[in-house]
Amino acid sequence: MVKKRNVSLQFARDALENPNTTGILFVIKVDPLQSSTPFASINAVGYYGDEEDEILFSMHSVFRIQNIKLMRGNQRLYQVDVILTSENDNELRILTERIRKDMKGLTEWYGLGEILCKMGYVDKADQIYLVLLNRSRDDREKADIYHQLGGIKDHRGEYRDAIVIQNYAHK
Repeated sequence: MVKKRNVSLQFARDALENPNTTGILFVIKVDPLQSSTPFASINAVGYYGDEEDEILFSMHSVFRIQNIKLMRGNQRLYQVDVILTSENDNELRILTERIRKDMKGLTEWYGLGEILCKMGYVDKADQIYLVLLNRSRDDREKADIYHQLGGIKDHRGEYRDAIVIQNYAHK
């Protein structure tokens, strides 16, 4: 069911007024027979009433990206087609199990740092590890954090700094 596409498209086009932004129109497909994730129309209580035909999804909703395409040849306006996943989505289950396995025994923040490193967001991971280092009182935990920080320096090509930091990990 298409819900007032023109209103959503106008919001995406508004982003084009700023040359540093990209407009994205999300086209969301929901099969209520496949998913038990709660969602509801909030037209009766929403600020805009029937103007926008808003749908509210549960906070834990997960969507699978099906397609990303340029809209009408504009290099800064995209349509992203997504579908609400179900609890029975085998690929999502496998991914979730893999992430849990990779993070087993790690604190949430330390695990987030590792995931950010794997995704290539080493600057963000560096910030997280520095916060963890400043909060840590345990020498073993600090050694692990220094090891991660040294790996980040190595990734950046800052080899001398990497060696210095790795030496802290081994003290």
